[in-house]
Amino acid sequence: MIVRWFKAWSLKRAAKKAVTKTAATKTLRVHLRVFFPTRYKVATMLDNARSMLKPADIEIAEQSYAKVTDGTRLQVVEFKRKSDMDEIKKRENVSDDREVVVYFVNATIDPYNGASTRGSYKPWIIVTTSTSEWTLAHEIGHVLGLDDTKDSTDRLMTAAGTHSITNRPPDLNAYEIETIKKSKLLF
Repeated sequence: MIVRWFKAWSLKRAAKKAVTKTAATKTLRVHLRVFFPTRYKVATMLDNARSMLKPADIEIAEQSYAKVTDGTRLQVVEFKRKSDMDEIKKRENVSDDREVVVYFVNATIDPYNGASTRGSYKPWIIVTTSTSEWTLAHEIGHVLGLDDTKDSTDRLMTAAGTHSITNRPPDLNAYEIETIKKSKLLF
């Protein structure tokens, strides 16, 4: 009797694993570099980003985490010049150019909560200490190809800034979900 129960349980478990393996889940690989602590915990911001990507069947895989405590501070100068951040990223030990490096820094010259490349090769994200809990998710949206929207402050990609989000959690619409699913940065 116990043997028959165990066999049935094993078959059910194997079937569940097979379904999990064949699912169309894609992964965004991230490397986290904390130069300054932010207002919200990195884990909270990651959880928020994960919840936003869940409807698109995208997972975030944390490839590495480094808290920079040796006195080195990332100097972010005019991040609008993509080449500046590309130079910084070249120093990273990242195995694939599609992996995203997230830098948690004190501030940028232009006073933004975050910045990122948009759908680019060698992607990077900057999140500042004055961030909101949705800034990382918003910048991940940019990295995956989304633009800001002026539609509503209920939306994650609001151009009004993530501090102005009124609906928690903020929304991604069907078009945005389809757009991020097509990103070449996903594994």
